[in-house]
Amino acid sequence: MLPDIAFRSPACTAIRTSAPTTIWSWSIKTELPRWMSAFPARGYNLETVCIRPSTIASPEISVVLCTYNRAWILERALQTVLAQTLHSFELVILDDGSSDNTLELMETYQDPRIAVWKHVKNSGLGAARNSGIRVARAPLVAFFDSDDEMAPELLAAHVAGLADADFSFCQLDQRFGEVGRLFPPTGWHPVDDMLGELMNGNIISSQTMAMRKSIVERVGGPDESLPALEDWEFVLRLAANGCRFHYIPTAMAIAHDSADSMTRNVSKRIQAREMIIAKHAALFAARPAVLAFHHIVLGSQHRKVGNFGAARKHCAAALRLQPWQPKAAADWLLAALRR
Repeated sequence: MLPDIAFRSPACTAIRTSAPTTIWSWSIKTELPRWMSAFPARGYNLETVCIRPSTIASPEISVVLCTYNRAWILERALQTVLAQTLHSFELVILDDGSSDNTLELMETYQDPRIAVWKHVKNSGLGAARNSGIRVARAPLVAFFDSDDEMAPELLAAHVAGLADADFSFCQLDQRFGEVGRLFPPTGWHPVDDMLGELMNGNIISSQTMAMRKSIVERVGGPDESLPALEDWEFVLRLAANGCRFHYIPTAMAIAHDSADSMTRNVSKRIQAREMIIAKHAALFAARPAVLAFHHIVLGSQHRKVGNFGAARKHCAAALRLQPWQPKAAADWLLAALRR
């Protein structure tokens, strides 16, 4: 029988329970951190279970890898994290209520740097990431996804960059089957007005991110109410609060766009963009050209999925801000013709 473990998370108590697998787990209940109080905390109304804590002493950085029914592809991501040239890291696996064999797979990995946590019920990517941040033991936190890959030097580059920054990100190699693109494009570099740059659209993908845990505690974690684009809203909020950014201009993360990838769900992305613009209405109102651009994007997306009334509404909003905008006028006309 394993001894009781006292977790060092704030306001945390541990209760030993029998796990659904052949190992022991600990069920934890914590008070909702103040920095998460602004968001619907779906994950915290549910039980979060520690299947196995990491035992590495004083990790420099924690990698939060959230997964949901992705056991079939998870090993590739695990192996790229474990192959890092930086050895002093913690890998937090947050299983967001999977019903597949994710936990059985994790039993085959006995690396002391790995911690395995599980939401008893699926609660969404934002809630899973917030749970991972909360239980991470290192002062630095990186995000990673279950179907992606990282270069062996990525964590070392993040740690070096965060020596004098709050947030570090690298270029992304985004692959759609045999077709790929680099994001941000080669030659891009950070600008003084990072808030304005990010308001135009997201250039920072989740699997490229690392940050000081203290900046998340100050600004807040990913917004759990969003059905998509959590990474864009998160970095927007960081930039609006004076976050210092560090950029690694090398593609050190690879994202594989799969059939069940969030990036393929247009309806959720439409809803999320509308929610983000409403949430940060004052920021966008101060930049009418940027706001008009997003209305044009939304008008085009609504038209493509057959929401012609919503398409006309967004195109009209863009034309009020920029009456000379031909794209908005053309899309409004096509939507009126239901085309």
